[in-house]
Amino acid sequence: MDKATITFHDAHIPVLEDGEYDVTVSQKLDSSFDADIADKKVTFNVTGPKFQLNPNQIVSVYPPNAGKGDFMAALPTMALKRSTLPWERSPLSSSKDYSSVNQVQNSSWLFLLLVDESELLSGSVKELNDQSLSGLQNTLGIDSNEVHHLPKKINCLTVNSSLITGDSSLIPITLSELQYLSYARVKNESGEESGEEHAVLLCNRLPKKGSNSTVYLISLENNYQADDGKSFTFKGFSDPNNDTKKIFPFLYKWKFHAFDDQLYCITKDKAEKINKSLSSAYDFSSIYEKVYTTTEAFKAKLSSLSPKITDKNKLKIIEQLAKVPGSNFHELLSNLDGGFKPLALIDDQSKFESTGSIQYGTPDTQNKNSPIQGWYRSPFTARPIDIDIADYVNLAIDQRKRSKNGSNIITPSVEKLNDYTYSTAYELGRLTALDDVDFGKEFYKWKCEYAMSKRILSGSNNLSYLAVSDNSTVPELPKHVLDKFNCWKQLKGIPYRYLVPDPSLLPNESVRFFQIDQNWIKAFICGAFSIGHTIEYDFSNELSSLLHFEAIKDAEGNVVMEFPSCGFLINSFAVSGWPGYEVDASNVSYTSDNIQEKNNLIDVQQRLKLDTNIELFLYTKQFNGLNFHLHPAKTHSGFLFDNNKFSKESETITAVVYPEANNEGENGPYLVDINKLADSLNANTIAEFAGKMLEGTPEVYFNIS
Repeated sequence: MDKATITFHDAHIPVLEDGEYDVTVSQKLDSSFDADIADKKVTFNVTGPKFQLNPNQIVSVYPPNAGKGDFMAALPTMALKRSTLPWERSPLSSSKDYSSVNQVQNSSWLFLLLVDESELLSGSVKELNDQSLSGLQNTLGIDSNEVHHLPKKINCLTVNSSLITGDSSLIPITLSELQYLSYARVKNESGEESGEEHAVLLCNRLPKKGSNSTVYLISLENNYQADDGKSFTFKGFSDPNNDTKKIFPFLYKWKFHAFDDQLYCITKDKAEKINKSLSSAYDFSSIYEKVYTTTEAFKAKLSSLSPKITDKNKLKIIEQLAKVPGSNFHELLSNLDGGFKPLALIDDQSKFESTGSIQYGTPDTQNKNSPIQGWYRSPFTARPIDIDIADYVNLAIDQRKRSKNGSNIITPSVEKLNDYTYSTAYELGRLTALDDVDFGKEFYKWKCEYAMSKRILSGSNNLSYLAVSDNSTVPELPKHVLDKFNCWKQLKGIPYRYLVPDPSLLPNESVRFFQIDQNWIKAFICGAFSIGHTIEYDFSNELSSLLHFEAIKDAEGNVVMEFPSCGFLINSFAVSGWPGYEVDASNVSYTSDNIQEKNNLIDVQQRLKLDTNIELFLYTKQFNGLNFHLHPAKTHSGFLFDNNKFSKESETITAVVYPEANNEGENGPYLVDINKLADSLNANTIAEFAGKMLEGTPEVYFNIS
């Protein structure tokens, strides 16, 4: 696939601004005739959106409309189809030509204003829909000559004057700041001379976490007064009904919800600490191990407990003690307490436990009824298992030998200790097959008919008079029965207790990678195949065909089913807190240089959620690197939020936001000082600032050493 190139530009200035233009046409004949042709004057208007915007002009918005996600570090953006639109009008109220001044030339008349739901509820910002344009004509400084081009009704916002004064103003006070909030971009596919052009608007405010936000596309046309050739003062339009408010037309709006990055969870241990701190005896058992992704949801649940917890000081203490440390996604995975290791209790390769085996039972020589000491290992092994189980498969088929020997294998590396791994898998397969009534009935029916047909064809036991001429009467294994065997070969339907036999193998906040022991699966298939007694017949060939793990292809040679060979388990709050997270598995180790490369990725074969915080990933090919990240959605402008600070990953700077992000109890919305941010990024141009503000999703990668 050819790569695309995106180029940023400070602005795309139109040839003509909106307004009225006069064109005078003069003609002169060069002839002997005395002809006087009068000049012709034509008046025309160049018009574009002023108070309404066709939705078709909007290419995309981020965060997406009605979206819910991890948006608290994203600056809302809007891409417009017509790349000249933000500069077709002017934010200046003066008719004097200041086009030579860069900050005037590059400043957009359109602006994205983020408003939190609390500001709408309190009336600090209020919508005025379908307002009569005639009633606002003088207020908005609309020329009487252009009224007939405009809609009769418009939508407006009223904003408290206190929100647009001082350093923490929601609307840029200076044009030098406003100019950084719009730019043009051109996308060229490889080999194309002309590309796709868009205008992009950028917001200067970060949303409040755990809250709903609305972004308004407002008009700042005629909102700046020119003091002289170099300075311009924001004045705004006063609401004719209230001098303490400013009024702004808006052309479009969209809403989204930013998740609260903080997670809360109360365990039995935490409940004891809370009650000890409060010198009380609250019953939290009904919410043990439940994860709450917002502060509001957690507080609401506490207030619904019996007895109710309403004291603010007590709620604050409980909130602090119930917080999951390092709760945003990338920070949580970057500091896994349980680490990233193979699925085993020890790392010593010389010991049998390093394979992932678990020891059961403690022998007591004085007590004949004491448990037998033995080992069990799930199909998930910390390293490849090289055991020839041909003899075991024969034992599995021969019921009499199985009864005598118990289907146990003496572990070669641990003398006098029985390894119950494969006998357990065999018995589990047998019981699982018997538990599936439909499978059991159909499989037993096929087994009997197949054995009888084969014996008739062979003419055994003097049944030659029933012999048939070909194999057409030998029944094939029913498709749904074969599909069931293939599902088991993919580990579908295997109880979790047999996959992870000991919780200590997968501790909290850990990732454990493993190989898949196909011998274990073969033993399981043997057990499932053993159900149902038939007339004497050797099913060795039929069973052997089920024990192959090659990819299954259709008639055209396309792969329709593959079987897993490796995978990993994750036990983390990230599973429940961010259910949409993604994992890229690579067949090469990740480095800072190849983290963005997608050439070596391996598709996940299965992704199964086994518990609230536990998820299983299976792959058909060996991976050497895992890259965890949230869904990238679309490239957007924003920051990395870490340790209660907004920063740029590529720069050693911290964004200047109001209020301070690390203030206790402050959740936003945060206002970004665009001028100071541009200086910190060493952005010499608007285009350079736009490029440096692009932010992907944080990525945490692990390599198998």
